[in-house]
Formats: sequence, structure tokens, C-alpha cells
Amino acid sequence: MKIALLDGLLSLLSRYRKVERLSPDFITGTPSFHPMAEAKYLSALATLRTQGALSSGDHTSLIPSALAVLRESNLSPVGAGFTWGLGFEWIDRPKSEPYLITSALCTQALLDNSALLDDQALQALGEYALAGLCRWVTSDRVSIGRRSIPAYSPTVRAPIFNPGAYAAGTIATARRRPYTLPKRALAYPEKMLRELERVRVRGVGWPYSTSRNASDLVHICYIFHAYLQLLDPFDAEEVFMPIVGQHYYSNLLLDRVRIIGQLPKSGLGDRGFKGSIIRRTGDTWYAVDSERARLWGVGELLVTASRLAEIGRHKMYWSMIVNGIVDGFNYDELGQDDRFVHFHRHTMHLAHGLAASLPHISEATDTSGIVKFLARCAPLT
Repeated sequence: MKIALLDGLLSLLSRYRKVERLSPDFITGTPSFHPMAEAKYLSALATLRTQGALSSGDHTSLIPSALAVLRESNLSPVGAGFTWGLGFEWIDRPKSEPYLITSALCTQALLDNSALLDDQALQALGEYALAGLCRWVTSDRVSIGRRSIPAYSPTVRAPIFNPGAYAAGTIATARRRPYTLPKRALAYPEKMLRELERVRVRGVGWPYSTSRNASDLVHICYIFHAYLQLLDPFDAEEVFMPIVGQHYYSNLLLDRVRIIGQLPKSGLGDRGFKGSIIRRTGDTWYAVDSERARLWGVGELLVTASRLAEIGRHKMYWSMIVNGIVDGFNYDELGQDDRFVHFHRHTMHLAHGLAASLPHISEATDTSGIVKFLARCAPLT
């Protein structure tokens, strides 16, 4: 049954290329190239190659076109490294606006592939991306009181945690490779981890920003990328395991947790918590909302759980999570959730997650639902 899943996954990646990497998005109906989707496409290729599910020849042949579109979509001036944006206008921000999270995802994908291929062009682009990322996290920062974290983008100045966290994990990855990093960037990952620990609510997760206490599944997994790269695997696992328990309910994945803090003496009243699960950890109250997880959150949780199934103490638990998610596509909550099947940013997150999951999927797990779902993942024509 895993063979059918691999075939479905390879077919999805092929369709991504055949439509010239263009799709609409939930933010815009205009078909566009999405650097974030390209990053996840590249990460899926690297993961499949590592597992032997993609041949060296096929992997090598697919890299030049990916490098070409990433070079073309770079938004930084000459000499400033490479950075990437959404690929479309968002609110009043132009298409030319770079974003830290997109740049970090692209950099991580390039590093993952360059570790597998002796390709000078790939190595060079990875170095440019890493230079842009290091410059960003050390020079473009926003304040949190007397401290600071990297800015989300040149015009979004709210202190948002997940982009800096993912960048920290990516720079920590690069430190273990033969790259020369600026001194300030070398020290950055641990500094960012300390900021994340200041705001983490044990057993619940991290706020999205200093002014927004809700955080959803994909951004929680982005943040955890830093922990996986910086902590002992067993220690990182102890952080993440109770957080996953807030989102995973057998065949249902929930997207958002809102940190309430102290419960008012008058109670919650009419504060938008209808249908939410209200819980408490210590003196902190929080709400698990009933909204289903978005597709990119499903994919990123598969990436994270699969990694912990390899290096964690509780490998069987994480394998159970992986198989439970895959099996969940046989049921309506996941299998009939077509909200994001036409959007490359979402489907490529799922592609990366499924690629990472393949070694951990049991032969007893029914993959027919996810295979049917993958067949529906295509841009609107």
C-alpha cells in the first residue's frame, strides 16, 4: 500500500512541475509562483532521495529548474545575499516584499539538497541564501522591551516568533556543515531559543506574537524546528509531546490554541469561545478551538513527528501519530477537506510531510484515502 502512496506523491510533484509551478492561493486568486511552495517541493525531493525513493539521477535532473526559479525570484540586491517573498501582493504590501519565514524555508531546502549533491550551482545558491538569512537575523530586528527578535518583513514590525525560530533552526543546521558564518550569526540560534523559552506556555505552545496569543499548527511546528536543531532530541521531545496532544484527536487535527492566561472572575462570557475546549495548565487557561487544521499544518506535523520517530525516546508514539494522520484521510474530517487542495503552498507542505512519513507508515495502515486525496491536489484550471 505504501507503493501506491509513493506513486501518488511522485504524481503530485510531477503535476506541480507541469503547471509551471503556478497556482492561486487562499489569499489571491491569481496563479502565481510561490517560493515557499518551491522550498517545500525541494525539501520533499531531498527527503525522498535520502530514503532511496528517488534515484540520484532523477534528483540531479530536477535541481536546475528549481535553482532557476529561485534565482529569478530573489528579492535582495546584489551583494546582500538572497531572500524571498510570497510571490504575490498581500494587503497593501507589494510582490517585492521579502519575508523571513519564506527565506528561511528556502534556505533550509537548499541546505538539505546541497548535502546530498555535489553541485556547484546548488552550493552557491545555498551560500547566497544563508548570507541573506544571517544578515536579516542580525541586522533587521524589532524590539520586545529591551530585547529584540528578527523582523517578520521590512514593513511588518510586530514581534512575531515563528520566522526567527525557523531561521534559528536553519542556521544551527548550517553550523554543522562546511559554511563560514558571521560571528554574530553563529551565536544567534541560542539567543532566539532563549526568547522562545520566555514566552512558551508549558504543555500548550508559543504565542504567535507579543500581541496575538493564538498560534496554529503550522507555526507551532515552525517554532519547534529550532528546538529539534538545538536541543538534545529527548529534551526537545518532552517539550513537543504535550503540545501535540492539544491538536491531535485520532482522525481529527485541530488547528489553533489560544492562550487566555488568568481567567476573569466573571468567567469568559461571550468572548468567541463557543465550541472551544477550555483547559488549564497551572494558573494559565487556554482554549483549543474546533477549527480543523489547515493542510500545511498537517504536512508540517508529519515532518516533525517523522523526525521524532527517528530520534526521539518515544518512537512508537510518534509512529502512531504519523499513521493516525495518514489513516485519518480515510475519514471526512481530513479526507474530504478540500479547502486548500488547489494551493501549492499547502499541497507542497503535505508533499514534504508525506515524504518524511514513508519509512514510518505501517503496512497495516490504509493509505487509500490519502492516495485519493493526493489525486485531487491540483491548481484550478
